[in-house]
Amino acid sequence: MNILIVDDDILIRKWLKLLLEQTEETDLSVFEAEDGIEAIEKCNQQEMDLVLTDIKMPRMDGIELIDYLNKNKPQIKTSVLSSYDDFEYVRNMLKLGALDYILKAELTIKDIDELLKKVKSCMQKEHTLSENTKDDIHLSSVFRDYLEGKISKKSAFTELSIEGESFFSVILFKLPNLPDIDIIKVLDYSRNAANIQDKTAFCFSLSPSKYVLLYEINNESREKQNDECLRILTRIDRDIYEHSSIKILSSINFAYRIEDDLREKIRMSQVQSKSYKKSYSPAVIASINFAKKHYESKVSLGKIAAENYVNKSYLSQLFKKEVGISFSSYVEQVRLQNAKSLLKNTDFSISEIAVKSGFANQNYFSKVFKKAVGLNPLSYKRYGPAEPVLIEDFSGTSEPEYLPSTQD
Repeated sequence: MNILIVDDDILIRKWLKLLLEQTEETDLSVFEAEDGIEAIEKCNQQEMDLVLTDIKMPRMDGIELIDYLNKNKPQIKTSVLSSYDDFEYVRNMLKLGALDYILKAELTIKDIDELLKKVKSCMQKEHTLSENTKDDIHLSSVFRDYLEGKISKKSAFTELSIEGESFFSVILFKLPNLPDIDIIKVLDYSRNAANIQDKTAFCFSLSPSKYVLLYEINNESREKQNDECLRILTRIDRDIYEHSSIKILSSINFAYRIEDDLREKIRMSQVQSKSYKKSYSPAVIASINFAKKHYESKVSLGKIAAENYVNKSYLSQLFKKEVGISFSSYVEQVRLQNAKSLLKNTDFSISEIAVKSGFANQNYFSKVFKKAVGLNPLSYKRYGPAEPVLIEDFSGTSEPEYLPSTQD
């Protein structure tokens, strides 16, 4: 490990060098500089792992030095040599990216050992992240080559380690086409969202704005697959937004068997999805689906929010912004639509229809119905316009199935 001590006091530099030589770390090379200008020169001549710098120095002080290293040599770790009266300076330097600070008057070999361990830990994490980044870029390139027909499915899946007789759920999602999207972060968020659901997951970047996520599923109902997909998408959407203030623009999902032609399924899903005009966030789609499936019972936005890893207040505001009405108003519309269909197409009594449509009692149902429709339920049954029979399975059963989306 290469360490640079920066201090205008030669006695401090010699004392620190002596302490470093007594630490548990045996592979150390220690360099010295008397101010920020000389420190930059030394960093340009020799790769440094750690810079220990004083704050107040002639020509260039420690704050300016750390700011320069953070912008021009971010791989170098920095730590501040502080006095008791330097607190405001230290706080500014930590904001600039300094790893830690050490009080000169209380400095011990143990303090130095702990600092070196922290530096080595950071270096190891960065190395691991660098290797993972290379893997992500390479695997995404392999997947793109497969989609473009440059390599066979067998070759691609062998290199991607996609194997077995598994079923997969495939999610294609699109972000705004911006130049500063952190592709590696998006890939990590996507895999983590699926891993939270205990799924083996693969994620690939087709471009900075387009991604494909595959995760293993059991041979379970399509409805459960849809719910799980929406929970994963909502978490990805939330994590990306918290990191970069951008949201998923559109998404498609379908089930996939390992023996199927994935390339053709992705192509067909993109073609068919162009018919959708309305775009909703994954959490809003989950809320709509939940309301349509459970309108007969008590529908809780808090439960939907918890299942999709979002805050209830945030989901309430998001729903109204995207749909144009509050969630409670939307649920009421679903219930009224169901009631109108039952009134025109069945022989159920008014009280039975009230219960089957999710209303607490007949009186409340009649009051809400008349206010919304202009007729009481009995008059509507006799004189109102015909209504089509509602399909109970709002999620659909065809495969593949697409979430509402827009494509450019």
